Amino acid sequence: LHSTSRRQRQMCIRDRRMLREVIRKQQAVIQKLEQELAKSRLQNENNHQEIENLKEMLRMLEETEGYLNAA
Repeated sequence: LHSTSRRQRQMCIRDRRMLREVIRKQQAVIQKLEQELAKSRLQNENNHQEIENLKEMLRMLEETEGYLNAA
């Protein structure tokens, strides 16, 4: 009986260590994904701003074309 309970304690200690390692790895994965998401959001914001800049440039070119056609 004594050796059985000792073995169970050892297994429990081993299981806790394994669980801690799994948790640590999952936390690292989550942190990496959060960083990638932040980068992606920043890139999307940059892309959106670039699109708006290009639209404004196109509007100005079309306006200039209208002035040239009227002259």
